[in-house]
Amino acid sequence: MIVQRSLADPDHKGCRLVNSAIELAPHDAHLRAMITEAFGRIESFVLRCVWAGRAEGTIPAALGARNLARSLCAVLLGLRALAHVRPETALLER
Repeated sequence: MIVQRSLADPDHKGCRLVNSAIELAPHDAHLRAMITEAFGRIESFVLRCVWAGRAEGTIPAALGARNLARSLCAVLLGLRALAHVRPETALLER
């Protein structure tokens, strides 16, 4: 879904949250706090998904849930940033 959404943007403007984190947050403490909160909500959602995956047996319990959620968020947000400059289906899907 993230790849599809990224590629559906004909102007390749990218993700507003990621763009703001990179371009504006270093210069605006209030905005940085808002972005940090938004990233926290995303991480909490992913963490709930990890726990659900554990409950259904698709995610091994040996993987630390919080660290896995943080890693998945990093990949997700990195993918959005990469799609901004290299909107290539094959690259993003791999």
